[in-house]
Amino acid sequence: MRWWVYSSCLLWGQVATLPCVPTRLAVDELGHIYAWCDADKALLKLWAPRYDSLSRIGGGPASREGFFAIHSLAPIGNQQLYVLDVGRQTLFLLGTNLQVLQKIRFEEMAPELWQGFPTHLSAMPGGDLFIALRETQEIVRVDAFGRILVRFGGKIAGPAALVRIHDLQASETALTVLDQGYQLKVFDPWGSLLTTSTLPPTMQFCVLGRHNLLYKTPNEWVYIPDSRQPSQKYPLSGLPNDQPTAGYLTSAHFYYTMGRALFVYPLP
Repeated sequence: MRWWVYSSCLLWGQVATLPCVPTRLAVDELGHIYAWCDADKALLKLWAPRYDSLSRIGGGPASREGFFAIHSLAPIGNQQLYVLDVGRQTLFLLGTNLQVLQKIRFEEMAPELWQGFPTHLSAMPGGDLFIALRETQEIVRVDAFGRILVRFGGKIAGPAALVRIHDLQASETALTVLDQGYQLKVFDPWGSLLTTSTLPPTMQFCVLGRHNLLYKTPNEWVYIPDSRQPSQKYPLSGLPNDQPTAGYLTSAHFYYTMGRALFVYPLP
């Protein structure tokens, strides 16, 4: 079911006022926005291009979806969305209207996956999934049939080690990982380390795109068009002094929320 979203008399860059406060955002290739509101346990879909209507599942005493603790939203294909609910230990695949197309419990996955406890997820445009495991701090690449193609990272010696994965984002050619200690590591799709660098220790907020990244320090917002070349960075103006409640980065826009207000910022 769709609801209308309040969108009149908005500030510059603001596109909607949402019914709850998102803690996670995602945007698909058609521009539809997905928002998870943790306090309300509700998942929203705002329909492009006007963002004046939304679909909602979860939340409320009559909810049958029962989402608990969503750690990752990963759009893929024709308006489909992978949802990793760590609270329910379940991976969902949702359809165009947020209907459940597939539901996989962790214990139904390969033993290497459910024993490692999936905690973060990103989807390649072609359909393969990268899953970060909490217990081993490894990353596993899985195809559409659930077969493990490669596993890498983990608590090993050397620059390719991963200590505490905070986020990851996949493209067709690379996987960008934000690790403990402000470490930014870029791997190829088969787990070979391409680059490693350190982001500023004063960083307050960071969002990874498929190829790019954006972060905030107490003094400035910084945009890096290519995560493999973090020295090539550009300061941004017109973004808030306060930390956003959620954010998502595409190649052309930065989507973020301040409370219930949703904004779209065009990238240089």
